[in-house]
Amino acid sequence: MTAAGDLTTREAAILLGVHTRTITTYADSGRLPHSKLPSGHRRFKRVDVEALRDRGATGDGLVPIWCADRDHGLIVFALPGSRAYCARCKSWFVSEPAPEPAA
Repeated sequence: MTAAGDLTTREAAILLGVHTRTITTYADSGRLPHSKLPSGHRRFKRVDVEALRDRGATGDGLVPIWCADRDHGLIVFALPGSRAYCARCKSWFVSEPAPEPAA
């Protein structure tokens, strides 16, 4: 059982709409803060996962490409203007435009 607000790797992946290996990569690279249990399993704070989602994944200029059917979730993080294919609904989607810089 996880502490309130803590997520497993699988739960974090579901929240971001990515594979569990992507979460592990983010954790190993320092992009997603985490703690490790004595068993070696990672735990993530919900606020950290949501912050990563809200800032467009990695903060390196990548933006999310979502399927129009939000139940299908996130397809990929890509550069602004990129296209991605959703195999579930067999459609192409374009990333959102890059956010305007803060004044």
